[in-house]
Amino acid sequence: GLTAAGAPDAARAHHQERLAHSGPFPTTTGGFTVQALGRGRFLDDIDIKFKIKGHGSEVAHVRDPSDVLVARLTFQSGGSVGWHTHHGPVIVTVASGELTLIDGDTCERRLYPAGTAFVDLGQGHVHLAFNGTAGETVAYATFLDVPVGQPATLPASNPGCNP
Repeated sequence: GLTAAGAPDAARAHHQERLAHSGPFPTTTGGFTVQALGRGRFLDDIDIKFKIKGHGSEVAHVRDPSDVLVARLTFQSGGSVGWHTHHGPVIVTVASGELTLIDGDTCERRLYPAGTAFVDLGQGHVHLAFNGTAGETVAYATFLDVPVGQPATLPASNPGCNP
């Protein structure tokens, strides 16, 4: 079994398995569709704070995430959202296929296969999402703090990551 001292090493090894170490990424946007499944507003006063461990303690604090959008994202092979950010945090669950995410701050590439989930902090955090597999990838996203009449995804420039 694992000892307490071995647990961080095991966690690091597990983390490394989710990283893709090489390969190009799409430089054009397209090959994906977004189907809005529902939009709602919290009736209660909500205050949400996300802290992602292992990423330098990145935190997103949303004092009024009232406007929520839930959508189905379908990526064809090679399909890419392009470099972008969001108004607020996004909770993403990959239902089928595999989604690759490149962090704009570190240029780190992470793979999210079917059955995994992640939180994107939004609020200006730039990243790239694409399907690097030969098949279709489907994910479900819950976007927090999307103002009515505004898009859930805001295009951004490549922050300096090389394909």
